Amino acid sequence: MTTALAAVSARAYHDDLDWQRLHDLLVRIHGLTGRWRCWTPDRIDGFLRGCIYDESTNGSHGWRDRIRLWEAPSGQLIGAVHHEGREEAWLELDPAWPQLAPELLDWAEQAHAARHAETEPAPVLQAYAVADDAERQALLAGRGYVDRGPTEVLHGRSLADPGPVVALPDGYRIRRIDLAEPGDRRQLVDITRLTFTHATYDERAIDLEPRMLTEHEYLAAIAPNGSFAAWCGVWLSPDIGVGQFEPVGTHPDHRRRGLASAVMARGLDLMRRHGLDKAYVGTGVTNASNYLYASLGFSVAELYHQWEWRPR
Repeated sequence: MTTALAAVSARAYHDDLDWQRLHDLLVRIHGLTGRWRCWTPDRIDGFLRGCIYDESTNGSHGWRDRIRLWEAPSGQLIGAVHHEGREEAWLELDPAWPQLAPELLDWAEQAHAARHAETEPAPVLQAYAVADDAERQALLAGRGYVDRGPTEVLHGRSLADPGPVVALPDGYRIRRIDLAEPGDRRQLVDITRLTFTHATYDERAIDLEPRMLTEHEYLAAIAPNGSFAAWCGVWLSPDIGVGQFEPVGTHPDHRRRGLASAVMARGLDLMRRHGLDKAYVGTGVTNASNYLYASLGFSVAELYHQWEWRPR
C-alpha cells in the first residue's frame, strides 16, 4: 500500500487534455460506483468554461493553480481537488484509491493556508461529503472540520417511468435553441442574465461551447411573441446511461405557467430517445425548484453536506 502511494504523482492542471481527463474521471467514478460522490460531467464542463471565460474577459488568472491532479504510475488520473466557490475544495477520487483521500485534503488545506498567510483571521475552507459517506465524514471530522449540514441536493429519476404529461399554455411551443443563430444566441444571453443575474454573461461564453465535452442541447419554450420564455440544458452521457439538466430557468414575465416543467418533460423525452436510463438535476437544498423536480418524479439521489475548517 505504501509503495503504491509513493508511486502516485501530483501536479497542477495544464490544458484541455486535463479537462478531458477530469471529465473521464467523473464518468469512471459513476461507472464503478453508480453514485455521484462529487460532481457530474456537465458541472465540470460548466466550471472549466467559466474559468476560461473569466480569464479571457476579466483577467482572472491563477485558477489552474487551484486545481491539483493525482496520477497513478500508469498515468491514469485517479484523483483531483478543484474549487468552485472562492474558498472551496471539492475532492474527486477513484474508488480504487480511498487511501489517497488524506493527501488530497492535505494539499487543499495547505494551499488555502498559503493563500491567506497574511489574512487575520483566515477565512474558513469549505469541503463536502455526501450524507452517507461515513469514511469521508470521519476524515473531515478528524481534521477538525465542522459539519454545517446539507447545502446541495442531486435529484434523480428513472427514465423507464414516462412521468406526468405536461401541457403547454396556449400560444407557446418548444424547440431546440440553435447556438449558430444570432437571434437565439442573443436571447439565450438575455434570459440567462435575467434568470440567474449573470450580469457579465455574454456571447463570448457561448463561443466556448465547442470545448465542452458532454454532449448537450438547449431547449426553449417560445412565447407567442417569439421570445424565450423558459429553457433548460439537456446533457447526455450515453457511456454510463445517464442525463443531466443544467440549467433550468424561466423568464420572470412567464413564471407560474408550467413552462419549466414543459421544457424538462421534453428533455426527458430527448434522454429516452438517446437510450439513457436515468436523469439527474442538482440544486440547493432550500431552492424552490425542488418542488418542480418532485412534481416530475425526481427524488433525492445524493445529499451533500458542507464542512468548514479554519486554519490555526
